[in-house]
Amino acid sequence: MRNTIYITTMVLMAALLGACSSEYPELKYVPEGGVNQNVEEVSDVEITPTLSYSSLFFSASTRGGNAFDNKNFPQDFQQHYLGSQFYILSFRRNNTESGEMAVNSDYKLLMNSTDNTDRRDCLVSTFTTIPTNKGHRGAVAMPDDLAGALSFWNDDVRVKKPILWNGKYPEVGYDFFGYYIDDAYINSSSATGDQVEMDITFDGTQDIMVGRAPEVTRKMVGENYPAIVQTTTVDTILTYGKGGYTTYGAKHGLQPKIEMEHCLTRFLFNFTLMEHKSIWIREIRVKSQTNGTLVVAARDPKKMGFKPSGAESFVSMGRFNYLLTPNIKEMLGKGLMLPARGAYDVEIDFDETYYMDLDNTQPVTVTQTQKLTLKPEGAVFEAGTTYIVNMSMYGAQVVNISATLQKWAPGGVIDLPMGDY
Repeated sequence: MRNTIYITTMVLMAALLGACSSEYPELKYVPEGGVNQNVEEVSDVEITPTLSYSSLFFSASTRGGNAFDNKNFPQDFQQHYLGSQFYILSFRRNNTESGEMAVNSDYKLLMNSTDNTDRRDCLVSTFTTIPTNKGHRGAVAMPDDLAGALSFWNDDVRVKKPILWNGKYPEVGYDFFGYYIDDAYINSSSATGDQVEMDITFDGTQDIMVGRAPEVTRKMVGENYPAIVQTTTVDTILTYGKGGYTTYGAKHGLQPKIEMEHCLTRFLFNFTLMEHKSIWIREIRVKSQTNGTLVVAARDPKKMGFKPSGAESFVSMGRFNYLLTPNIKEMLGKGLMLPARGAYDVEIDFDETYYMDLDNTQPVTVTQTQKLTLKPEGAVFEAGTTYIVNMSMYGAQVVNISATLQKWAPGGVIDLPMGDY
């Protein structure tokens, strides 16, 4: 089972519609007692995402700061969480029997493009007509506090910029998507009529996630919005949206909950020195691909996710100068996140100091590299799973290595016998 986090939304009624005009200069809102001059009819329901997480929450990271992990690194929790950026996309889900919406929505359109001035096809995306914010296609959503509230931001000028539901099409259903890539480099981004994808390069410190709000069904509404399902409103919501999220539903408390899934496999490394020797760990490297295609939104949800490509190379956790303490299990660094696969080649550089005399006055330091292969118990190491690699060392010899599946995703222990190295 993959670890899942949830981006939910709540309804905020705008106190003054005029206050929104400065946030959306391209839209003219109705002044009090005035006339609607906007192509899109006014909606007073704001899309305000919130993030809820459990005690096993492991999601976003600060820029290149590795995984946000309140279990293994609780001291970094607040800083990492408040600094994370999610990106939200929303496209029309269903078609009408006739008229302008009798064909599928076009995923190539952006929220403010000239072909989408009424946001009929694209409800939420990047604020700019041409995606200038480092190739991103989604609207930025950042945490407001540690309670889980998120706000939309204009990433170009770093100010909050709320987004309202569509007032012209209150009965039209929309699909919602979310993604997170930390500071992974976007080589290019593109869209077809049915999906949005990005070619990205990462270095093992970024947590890559994509997500989609579940289809609106009676069962889903009953499990997540019990107050709604007990009223006759739910019948109208289901009829209007046809599985999607609507302005009408939002006015009655039904907002998207985007289920985020990790696309990579995460490794943490523990070392235990079994003898009273002087050993310094210098570097840990894992061989992997670090490039690929990330589908962040798709009409067919099975097409979403990450597919690695390109040449393999050794990915470093960074340089260390860490002296191991005998008989103490010690975690080094904050791990690596890499594409899921069947096995990984690992290299560990370390220095060991010997003494050439009985008085221990003539030290000699030897640099060595331990090479090994990590293999899973099943066919592959799973995406969305953290593996803790435990290494027991007797000087230059690594005598026992195991990859323990952390409780973040239920599982057992994978033992790797020495004969495999």
